[in-house]
Amino acid sequence: MAHGGTEAPTLVKSLTSNTWYLWGDTYTPNGVFYAWQTTNLAAGTWTPVDQRLYTHPVNAKHCTIAPITAAEYTNLLSRWGAPPGTG
Repeated sequence: MAHGGTEAPTLVKSLTSNTWYLWGDTYTPNGVFYAWQTTNLAAGTWTPVDQRLYTHPVNAKHCTIAPITAAEYTNLLSRWGAPPGTG
């Protein structure tokens, strides 16, 4: 799926299910992250993830996804609050 060009693919397995997520960002002005999901990597069939289900930083490029501890998550929520629409 092209959005003016999608680059920097990042593949991540869910920690809670058999779902894989493929993230990519656009290199058009005001880049946007897009995500697709699958439960079968071998099939090569990906379904777009509804953009209302995730939040990305404005003008962010080339994502990095790193696991965090429950304590780190709690501290982030305490400092910054929950992303809009998740509360």
